[in-house]
Amino acid sequence: MLITKQCVLGLIFLSLIMGIETYPYGNNLFTGTGDAQHIAMGGATSAWYHGPLSVISNPALPHLSDSSALPVAFIFQKSLDNQVIRSAAAISWQNSSAQIISLVLVRRLVEDIPDSRNALLYFDSMGPHLDYSCIKYFRHQELGILVSWTGLYNKRLRYGLSLKPQYFSLADAKAWTAAADFGILHSLNQFTTLGITVSDLPLSMRFWDTGHQEWLPPRIGSSISYRNHRWLANAGLTLGLEENVTETHTVNLADRSLRYQLGMRFDAWPQLGLLAGSCSLYPFSTGVDIRMDGAAVTYAVRFHTSGSPFPAEHQLTVRLDPHKLQWIAERIEP
Repeated sequence: MLITKQCVLGLIFLSLIMGIETYPYGNNLFTGTGDAQHIAMGGATSAWYHGPLSVISNPALPHLSDSSALPVAFIFQKSLDNQVIRSAAAISWQNSSAQIISLVLVRRLVEDIPDSRNALLYFDSMGPHLDYSCIKYFRHQELGILVSWTGLYNKRLRYGLSLKPQYFSLADAKAWTAAADFGILHSLNQFTTLGITVSDLPLSMRFWDTGHQEWLPPRIGSSISYRNHRWLANAGLTLGLEENVTETHTVNLADRSLRYQLGMRFDAWPQLGLLAGSCSLYPFSTGVDIRMDGAAVTYAVRFHTSGSPFPAEHQLTVRLDPHKLQWIAERIEP
């Protein structure tokens, strides 16, 4: 038990000097994906959400004994003025040893990107001269699979491991990458939970068929949540390390950025939850969660900073329990 406490304290310390960070060309397909509850509550969900999509932020989170953790989920999101379309499907199931296996499929698509590589006629003092008839359009697509395993160390400590291969296509170029995540979930007391995640282990290296490589160091993030019968409060602080883009791919420890995530949920009724949050990237987000027997629907909206040219982003998540829905269907006459 003493060794377990020392490991937890060590990870907490590491989470204060590193953190989750979105890099310019990093492994951010899964970083930007999550349940609408995740979006509405500011993004710090590595300590509280137990649904099948929770493995994206922390592999230790799935907990099917939680009545709110429906085992199947679907999301759909449009962002950046509807230019980026993201969709995902997830499922979790529990075996006889109380271990949970989760599978997540993610797709992100950007269509109608102008390709002007063959449109330049010549360049002079007046600037570039283009043949606009030579401008073509292409799509950028990212596909990812996440397979996660969650185990129980004792009644207060859970742990999990995820593997996530990914495929990218950009115009004529193709790339692939693979990485792993490790997470723990520790119940400090009846109401308070600590979540810690180490992402992109041992590192994330994206290999393009052009011969180019992109590298991302591992990331460590943590959040803490407090929950009673009607209120949920969640907070996270992340300190990210920026990559120094050189042939050696070194990390500059002096180049750091501090980010925060805050969120809360109020269950006005057993079937209705109201959500709100804030983070460094989005100053305000909000949403509503409607639950019923065997299904739940969550809608979230988040707003960009005042100087951003993009409108608010919307996301819809549907969560299901097929066993309960089948029980309902058998009692409805066609």
